[in-house]
Amino acid sequence: MKLVGIQATAGRFIKCKCFYAAKRDLQRKEKSMKNAKKILVLMLAMVMVFGTMSMAAFAADGDLTVDAKVTVTGFEEGDTVTAYQFVTWDTANNQWKVADGVGLTLDQITDGLTKDELATLATHTDKMTAVTGTTTGTTWEKTCGTVATAGSYLVLVADSKSEHIYNPAVVSADFDGTNSAAVDLSADTVNIKKQNVNVDKEADNKPDDYDVQVGDIVPFTVTVTVPQYNANWTQPTFEVKDQLSTGLTIEDVPTIAGLTAGTDYTLTGAKGDSTFTITFSETYLKNNASKAIEIKYSAKVGEAVKDTAQVHEETNKVTLKFSNDPTDTSSHKEITDETHHYTFAIDASRFGSTTEKTGELIKVGVDKDGQPITVYKEGDPLPAKVAPLAGAEFTLTGTGPNNTGTTVLTATSDGDGRMFFNNLEVGTYTLKETKAPAGYIKDDTEHTVVISAEYNTDGTLKSYSIKIDGNDIATYTATTSATKVIETITPGNNNTFPINNKKGAELPSTGGIGTTMFYVIGAVLVIGAGVILISRRRMNVQ
Repeated sequence: MKLVGIQATAGRFIKCKCFYAAKRDLQRKEKSMKNAKKILVLMLAMVMVFGTMSMAAFAADGDLTVDAKVTVTGFEEGDTVTAYQFVTWDTANNQWKVADGVGLTLDQITDGLTKDELATLATHTDKMTAVTGTTTGTTWEKTCGTVATAGSYLVLVADSKSEHIYNPAVVSADFDGTNSAAVDLSADTVNIKKQNVNVDKEADNKPDDYDVQVGDIVPFTVTVTVPQYNANWTQPTFEVKDQLSTGLTIEDVPTIAGLTAGTDYTLTGAKGDSTFTITFSETYLKNNASKAIEIKYSAKVGEAVKDTAQVHEETNKVTLKFSNDPTDTSSHKEITDETHHYTFAIDASRFGSTTEKTGELIKVGVDKDGQPITVYKEGDPLPAKVAPLAGAEFTLTGTGPNNTGTTVLTATSDGDGRMFFNNLEVGTYTLKETKAPAGYIKDDTEHTVVISAEYNTDGTLKSYSIKIDGNDIATYTATTSATKVIETITPGNNNTFPINNKKGAELPSTGGIGTTMFYVIGAVLVIGAGVILISRRRMNVQ
């Protein structure tokens, strides 16, 4: 009985203990649920707060961080920059939007545009919004910083100096990636690329590229490079006009290796003309960007190069006319290049004067003691009783046109003893007296005359010199103007080379009329003597 009571009491105790334990577990679970609910409410509140902030970021200007400005560099001072916005931010749909009708998709733009795609884009500026910026020296900037100014801009640059053609470029004002889900655009700074436009004209008659004489055939090469005229250029102009000076005319008409006249280009000008024009077709230009073109022709030097000046200059100009603005078919620029050619003269009119002559050569008699006059300083007086001699005849013989054959020039000394030779190019000549003045004996000495010249890197004359029989007779220094024509010719410490004649009767030359007369008289005397001898013998016989 006791055992049973104890067991019953123990059973009631165990049941009571289990009840309280279960109750405590239930209270702990209820508390945990309450805490979880509080955390969930807090998390939901935070989500709502941040969600509201995010929505506001795309709803109001100033809540997004936009690049403060876009910048363009790489152009020359004075060039004109024009910009057009073609990508904007669509606040309603929270995404970039490309202007309708520009011919490109957002994917193409964000992947990076090719040259052809840029050219296509540049043909649709009428579908874009023109914007203004500020140019300072060689930098162009547009202030951005707002949602309305975010996006991409097409940049076009027009050259002001006739030296370049600029490629289209794109610059963008993007959002800060930390607070935007927008697709990245290109950088906010671009260094725009340009192509140099050049024309070069060279004479190819080496070694005498710059000095010429009548009859020379001078080969020329004109070199140009086709700019990048892409699809955005409407009817681009690319035209070469060559103008020869009055002393030259076209000999061989211009040709271009690999191109077909009438298809790739048109030519106006023919043999005997002094000018020609080559105009390239639009199709050729757009299919041959950056191609170098050589135009070859030749010109003949005519009599017009002969004048009385100590130096005659021929200036030949080539002009390249080209389109420089893809949006304006009437906008053109021109660049030029020149070649310069010279002929030289002896005892000629000083440059810029019609009355004063140079004094490289003089025809004189001997001094009072019968001695020849030697080289003396130009301008110094002749010795007493020595006077210049007029009427002496000379030849000057040298290499002929195109450095072949022989050319013979003639001159007669004037009252000052000067003998004028022109149409001379650089080279070596032989001077010889062919007839002495009346009452004087001809000088049979052959004199060597050497003409040399030095040229500037642009082909203009720097200086030229004359030597006679190894003596430094004259050196002249030329200066050219801004237009590259001779402005002044300054003589150095020059000398005069005298050619002397002694007084006396000129003996007849072998085979001349004087010898014939002697032969005739001698024959008559011999015959006469024979007749007399025969007559005397007959008389003696009788």
